[in-house]
Amino acid sequence: MTGPQRFTVRHVSVYRYSEPVSFGEHRMMFRPRASHDLRLVTTQLRITPTPARLYWLHDVFDNSVAVATFAHPATELRFESEVTLEHFEAPLPDYSLLRAMTQAIKRDFMYVRRTEKGVQRPAETLYARSGSCRDFAVLMMDAVRSLGLAARFVSGYIFVPDHDTTRGGGATHAWLQIYLPGAGWVDFDPTNSIVGNRHLIRVAVAWDHQQALPLWGTWSGAPHSFNGLEVEVSVTEQC
Repeated sequence: MTGPQRFTVRHVSVYRYSEPVSFGEHRMMFRPRASHDLRLVTTQLRITPTPARLYWLHDVFDNSVAVATFAHPATELRFESEVTLEHFEAPLPDYSLLRAMTQAIKRDFMYVRRTEKGVQRPAETLYARSGSCRDFAVLMMDAVRSLGLAARFVSGYIFVPDHDTTRGGGATHAWLQIYLPGAGWVDFDPTNSIVGNRHLIRVAVAWDHQQALPLWGTWSGAPHSFNGLEVEVSVTEQC
């Protein structure tokens, strides 16, 4: 394992409304998963308006989840997470079939960023020969599970160096992990043909993509009052 890189991840999500609305419970998966290859240095979470209650829990997959409830209506709901961490690049396993599969998806499919909810079915991705990072992760999960391998969906962030062609920056990113005997859970990013954890910052893992949503919640008000959601993600390296 090589020496650590230090990254700062800033994730801002802002919901806007044309008139005050009431907010139900909101759950956030913004906090990266501390492990042997990732050490949290500082974390900060700011929510506006201030929640009536904010607490943390671990879900069934041991992901860190923040839960907020609100007492008063507002026209804007803002979540801002800032995390500084040390990231260690793990050694790569020699497993040529999975590496070839990862490279083939990057080579033969066109990446398309999609902001709408949901994930394409693997058959849809195969037919269209295009998709988002979520679609490619689900496609490869389906393929390797058909071979009898355990695979799980990963949601997190990716560091994109200046003038680099890596895809998925500026938003949350998705890839998968495959369990290999003797190596454990290994990261595979078919969007960028990455094998191993290089530049990948895990936040949540789950058997299904719907169990690893970065942010979800409810609100009450007139349907026409919703003006949209803005998301901004930046990952910067600290020298």
